Amino acid sequence: MKIKNIVKWLFLPFLGAMVLVFLLAGFGIFSIWYDNTYKTEIQTIKLPEKGIKFVLLKDLSGFDDVTWYVYKIGIDASLTDVQKKAGETSDVLFYNYSEAGEHCENPYIRFVKGKYLIFSRGNLDYSLYDLSQDKVLVNEYSVWGVIAKKYMSSPDYKEGSGYEDNQLMNEWAFENLHKKINAYIK
Repeated sequence: MKIKNIVKWLFLPFLGAMVLVFLLAGFGIFSIWYDNTYKTEIQTIKLPEKGIKFVLLKDLSGFDDVTWYVYKIGIDASLTDVQKKAGETSDVLFYNYSEAGEHCENPYIRFVKGKYLIFSRGNLDYSLYDLSQDKVLVNEYSVWGVIAKKYMSSPDYKEGSGYEDNQLMNEWAFENLHKKINAYIK
């Protein structure tokens, strides 16, 4: 009788731990599926005097490739089901993709001088929209794509040479996006 009680009391915590592990694994799998299927809203900036708002969303492709989308819609409008779907770029003002997780921290949009909408991430400005011209002035949807075409395909590029891809991406984004945007808004 004592052995049955001991086995029962040892088995119950083990069973509870297994249920908890399965629940956590299921939640993790659901979270990855959801982030790969739907966009998540990060920020909205409203301009009531113009009757518009700008909505910043993100989605996940795989485990660490993030895309950010900025939509310009009516102030009372909601995003459509199509606009909320991951990977969908129809009606997007501009979008920006982070391959291999570069500059993913602190994504946000802001207005400068009441005229420019700027998208920033990783302490660098990546996209510039001019509200008065209704035009995207600066945006590169994939810095990694530019680096891959321009540098990695070059005969001079040697992988493992100490000049790593992240360094190339940082320098390119700083010189060709961040500095260019700051020159526009001076």
